Amino acid sequence: MPATAIPERQNVPEQDKWNLDSLYSRPEDWEKDLKKLEGLIPGMDRFRGTLGDSPTALKACLDYTVMEAGLLEERLAYYAMLRREENVGDADGQGRYSRFVAVATRLAAAASWIEPELLSLDDDTWTDLTADESLADYRIYLDKMRRFRPHVLSAAEESLLARQAEHAQTARKAFSALTDVDFDYGSVRAEKALRAVWACSACRASRDSSAALRTWGRKRRILSR
Repeated sequence: MPATAIPERQNVPEQDKWNLDSLYSRPEDWEKDLKKLEGLIPGMDRFRGTLGDSPTALKACLDYTVMEAGLLEERLAYYAMLRREENVGDADGQGRYSRFVAVATRLAAAASWIEPELLSLDDDTWTDLTADESLADYRIYLDKMRRFRPHVLSAAEESLLARQAEHAQTARKAFSALTDVDFDYGSVRAEKALRAVWACSACRASRDSSAALRTWGRKRRILSR
């Protein structure tokens, strides 16, 4: 193999591959958790209209949406994205990621009413709710949410935005498939040596994955821990 050639995934030594066993040791375990996440989607609606009733009601919603569904979603996302980036030409990796995005989009749509309902509370109600000690673990999360109040739309508009997340990736996915898999960029004669021309696909893949993960976790990640 030429010194400048990028080895196929199967030819990379095991010690040079990342180990995702701490997330999922088997793809079957990931599939099981994806079904679990999908099963949590209908439960989002049972908290609607209760968030301003009491700290207990608000905590119940956040425990479900952030700590249960949100953290599970993030774990699934990391595994799916990292497996996909191992070989963007692998159909299994692409299919796994696509299935995750489909479920995550439905989850985001189901939870899209939460921020508009919370941010519709008046300042006194908000202060009384968030000052309760039972919500201490969520304080930074809630304070950040409140700062975005001028930029949050109605529940219907937020739902519409959430539902388009899956389709909004089409152009980027097509571009990535062409530049990272299908195109052969050839080589050019450098001043002293023949060097291959590489697209900065690895850098872009890392950047895209990081941006996507921030999107999945933006509204649910707890930063106080």
